[in-house]
Amino acid sequence: MRALRFRSLAGWALGLLVTWASGQAAGGPPPTVVLEGGSAFDSATGLMRPFAAIILADGRIKEIVPPGTRYAVPPGTEVIPTSRTGRA
Repeated sequence: MRALRFRSLAGWALGLLVTWASGQAAGGPPPTVVLEGGSAFDSATGLMRPFAAIILADGRIKEIVPPGTRYAVPPGTEVIPTSRTGRA
């Protein structure tokens, strides 16, 4: 039960972070943000899935990068580590 609460809290925190990131640049386009490492809830399977990065651009999720996959971080992008170990 404790693990379920932690995962729910982690999902809530990720949602809050996405909302925060999309509203940071009032009056202009939202900044590009990369969330590095961690897990996200897959609503299709009901499971937590690991990711290497989630790239947010224009206030939306642009890409979810699977673990072990290389990705480019655009210049000027804010990178936020979301796991204890950094890159997944």
